[in-house]
Amino acid sequence: MAFILFLIVAIGQYLKYKNTEFAVLRNKIAFSLIVSVLITGLMLFFIDFEWNDLSLLLLVWSCVFAFVANARYAWTVLKGKWDLMGASVAHLGFALLIIGAVISTWQSHFISKNQRGNISEISDDFKNNEDLMIFMGDTLPMGDYFIHYKEKNRRGERVFCTVEYFDKKPKDYQEGDYVQVFGQPFRARKTHTASSNFLKDASTDSLWTQVTPAEIDAHHAEELANWSPGVPGDKLFTLEPSILTSPKGNSREPSIKHFAGSDLYTFVKHTEIEEKKTDAEGYLEPKSATVAVGTEIRLTEVVSMRIDSLVKIDSIPDNLPEGIQGKRAYAHITDGLKDEELIIPIIYLKDSVPFTYPVESTTFKMLFAMAEKPEGLELTVQKHETAERDMLIMTAEVFPQINILWIGCIIMVIGTTMAIRHRMRLSKAKVTE
Repeated sequence: MAFILFLIVAIGQYLKYKNTEFAVLRNKIAFSLIVSVLITGLMLFFIDFEWNDLSLLLLVWSCVFAFVANARYAWTVLKGKWDLMGASVAHLGFALLIIGAVISTWQSHFISKNQRGNISEISDDFKNNEDLMIFMGDTLPMGDYFIHYKEKNRRGERVFCTVEYFDKKPKDYQEGDYVQVFGQPFRARKTHTASSNFLKDASTDSLWTQVTPAEIDAHHAEELANWSPGVPGDKLFTLEPSILTSPKGNSREPSIKHFAGSDLYTFVKHTEIEEKKTDAEGYLEPKSATVAVGTEIRLTEVVSMRIDSLVKIDSIPDNLPEGIQGKRAYAHITDGLKDEELIIPIIYLKDSVPFTYPVESTTFKMLFAMAEKPEGLELTVQKHETAERDMLIMTAEVFPQINILWIGCIIMVIGTTMAIRHRMRLSKAKVTE
């Protein structure tokens, strides 16, 4: 429909009332038709075009055709008479508006890519190739920037997340440097400047090699820095995407950075809105779930746990009451970088309510308790407030050439104003007569 509309916008002004000879019409629109094809063809050098985008390309061409035809009409037919050009100027703006909307949406791309864990496991709404998870105080690379999640604060009904953007400077690695990628240690084979893709550096260019535990001790491996495509440079700007809270439901409010050739559009996909309560020892409210031996469960956004085995306790101390029975649950906890092995006891009286015996994880600052029930193993977890870091899942999308849209809006308003002014002058002249 838009394609047909812009063909009408381009050709309609050249049509005479009742009858128009095709040869005359052809001569009038031939120049605009050729120029629009050339301009659209030139655009292909700057646009990533695929054949399944043909319909979008045709729409862009029809808009360019309408723009050139109206500009030519205003110049050759209306002779540049300002009072008569209102409709043509409005059509020029309308064509630019649609060109900007189509190209910016067509060529838009996400620079937010998740770098740790699999956030799609948290919710189907989260996508690793579109959303980025970052904890307060962390600095991560994102697109052409490094971002730093500085703080979160409430102002009235809105919760703002302050994210600082820094320039990305190249990072040089020396031969023999060690880094870790997804918890695995690697050694630099050559002195080089990191690209934006570790897999390319390691596999295609053979700049990195994975090392064995014999080459680097486990303690040192835990302290290895993560591989990074660059280092933060100068601070460039700050964005504050927010959440508008309401009893009827919360809504996202984006924060946008405007550039000469594009817009950086950011919004909050998820963050905690309410403050969490703690007990006297600083532990958050307990959460319980039924788990199975051998199945991995997610404790937080990055920490997971697996019950490897459940073993009966053969010898019960004599100082415990008669009838006491027990089991040991051997658990493995990891966040992809650190690991911990825990033994969680299950103590119970036969045909009675089980006792809970909490065990503390010193690495991940959590309390674990377990009870055996008819429906399965009930695991209870309490996180300590010191281990609770505010987590933000955000989306950042770049819309190139969107300023064409805004320029089109301005020109369309100017043209509409010109047309209204001309109509008002004609009406006033008739009244005077």
